[in-house]
Amino acid sequence: MESLLPRGLPITGWQEHTANMAKQKPLHPFSSVVVQFLNEVSGVILNNKQMRAYPELMTTGYWLRKANIARIQQDFEKRNANMILLARGVVLHFAPSNVDTIFFYSWVLSMLVGNINIVRLSQKRNEQLEVLLEVIGSILDQDKYEDIKQRTLFVTYAHNQQISQYLSNLCHARVIWGGDQTIRTIRDIPLPPLATEIVFADRFSMVVLAADRLISSTDEQLSKLAHDFYNDAFWFQQMACSSPRLVYWVGDDKRIEEAKTRFWGALTAKLQAVQYELPTALQITRLTTAFFYGAHAYTDAVSSALLHTPTRVKVTEINDQIREMHCGGGLFLEISCASLLQISTFVIDKDQTLSYFGFTKEELKEFVYSLQGRGIDRIIPVGKALDFAEVWDGYYLLSYLTREVDLR
Repeated sequence: MESLLPRGLPITGWQEHTANMAKQKPLHPFSSVVVQFLNEVSGVILNNKQMRAYPELMTTGYWLRKANIARIQQDFEKRNANMILLARGVVLHFAPSNVDTIFFYSWVLSMLVGNINIVRLSQKRNEQLEVLLEVIGSILDQDKYEDIKQRTLFVTYAHNQQISQYLSNLCHARVIWGGDQTIRTIRDIPLPPLATEIVFADRFSMVVLAADRLISSTDEQLSKLAHDFYNDAFWFQQMACSSPRLVYWVGDDKRIEEAKTRFWGALTAKLQAVQYELPTALQITRLTTAFFYGAHAYTDAVSSALLHTPTRVKVTEINDQIREMHCGGGLFLEISCASLLQISTFVIDKDQTLSYFGFTKEELKEFVYSLQGRGIDRIIPVGKALDFAEVWDGYYLLSYLTREVDLR
C-alpha cells in the first residue's frame, strides 16, 4: 500500500494511522479553514502559467474559486434553511482510472461539509493527477491546514479486497467512481450497517444540434461551437462519462446534411489547429469499432477518418451493444430526428448528459417531461459537458454527504 498524502506516512503504519484519523471529530460544514484551503489551491492552479498546459486542471481551479464556493454554500444554506445538517463522518472515495481527477470533486464537496476523507486512487495515474496531488500536498504541508491534513488520506494499492474491507469498515459513506464491473466488485465488500453509498457507474452521453440554427450561425459562432465541442469530447479522449459520443441532428433531411458539412468541417479545422494527436492503437481501435458498427443493420453509413478528422457512423437506432462497444477517440454516432421530442424514444437509464445547441429552455423542458424512465440527468449547453456541479447523476451530493439532526 502506497500512501500519497499525508507525506511521510510509513507504509507499515497505515492501519493504525487510518484508524486514528477515523476517530477525529468532523469539522462544521463550510468551516473557514476549508474554504481558505480551497481558495489557495485555486490560486496556485490559476496563477501558474505551467498549469495552462492542462485545461482540465484550469477548469478545476476555476470551479474552486472563492466566488463559486460561496455560491455552493449559499445554495446549501438556502436548500436547508431551518435544518441542522452535520458531516456524515468518514467518507471513503474510490477514484476511477479513466478520468482519474474526477474524484477531486466529490472529495472537495465532502470536505466542505466537514467529513474526514480517505481517497483510494488508481495505480494508473496520468500527469495531470500527479500535478494536482503535488499542489494539494504542498499546500497541506502548511501548519495552518493541519486540521485538514489530519482528516485527509490519499492512498493507492493494487486491487485487494482485504484492504478495501478494512477501509470500508471505518466509513460512514462510500463513494464509488468506476465502471459497472468495478462497482459490482466493491459492492461485494460489506459496509457497516449505518453506512450509506453513492455510486457513479458507466454512463453514456450525447449532444443535440438544431440544423437550422447551425446553418444560420456566422463563421465566428461556428468556430466557437467547434471549440466548445472539442473541449467536451476530446479532453479525455471522449471517455469521460459526460463526453458526447452520439450526435442527434434535428431538422429536415436536406438541412441536416447542410449543417453536417459545416459542423464537421469546423471541427476538423479545430483538430488540425490544435494538432490533435490520436495514439496509433486508439486510432486502429476506432476504425475497427466503426467497421463493427457498419456490419450491422442499424448502420446506414461509415465515414473512415484520418488522424486529424473524426470518424462518423450514421445509425438508425442506439441499443445496449452500441453503447457498450463505443471506444472513444473521436468516434461519433449520428442519428437524424425530425423533432427534439423524437429523441426521447432512444433514451435509456444509462444516458447521462445531453449537451445542446440551438434550442430554448422551454423546448428542453418539454423534452424532459416527455422522457420515459430515468434517462438523462444533465442538460447543458455545448462546452459545459465536463463542468462539475453539486448535482451529478441525479444526486445533490451535499445531501448525501451530510446527516440531518431532527430538532423539534
